[in-house]
Amino acid sequence: MGRRAIVSRESIIAAALRLLDAEGLDGLSVERIGAEVGVRGPSLYHHFADKAEILTAVAGLVLGDLRMTDAADEDWRRLLVDTAVTFYRRVIEHPRAAAILMEHVPAASAVAGLGLAARALTEAGIDPVKQALLLEGCEKLAWGWALHRASAAVGGDRRGEHLGGVNDWQELAVVFGARDLAWPDDALMLERSLEAFVDGVLAA
Repeated sequence: MGRRAIVSRESIIAAALRLLDAEGLDGLSVERIGAEVGVRGPSLYHHFADKAEILTAVAGLVLGDLRMTDAADEDWRRLLVDTAVTFYRRVIEHPRAAAILMEHVPAASAVAGLGLAARALTEAGIDPVKQALLLEGCEKLAWGWALHRASAAVGGDRRGEHLGGVNDWQELAVVFGARDLAWPDDALMLERSLEAFVDGVLAA
């Protein structure tokens, strides 16, 4: 009689993320995860209450807690921008995971980054109303960029060229060409967009 596989929460989460990266959400059944770690699917419920808890844990593995380790050395502008770009980079490292993030992102992944930013903004004397706009705006910009780029990457299209017909619009073709020259890296373009947004809020 063979030995029973010994599994942990960590090994289950890592296996689920591997399957998600390879096959997307459709391949992420409890049975498949169990087979990946060498046990029957129902055995996973010794470690997790249900599949939703597994998905939340996978989302947490993708995002981490978004707490910038060198935040003490940064001003609040850099903190806002760097946290948003870090979020973006973590999502597009695992683009198929984007499908679960909106529903299953653990509070710890978002709250640490937002809380640290709010503390820095308060210490800088920024009005709470502007703080709300800055925090919400940077968060939504990062989510929008991450989800759009992740969707494009899963479809094999990094920057939206699947739109087709771009060359029928001369001005738009020029814009896309200028974009690719100025910002060959999407994370850099997001960073510049966030900086422009922050400057705009402060100037209002």
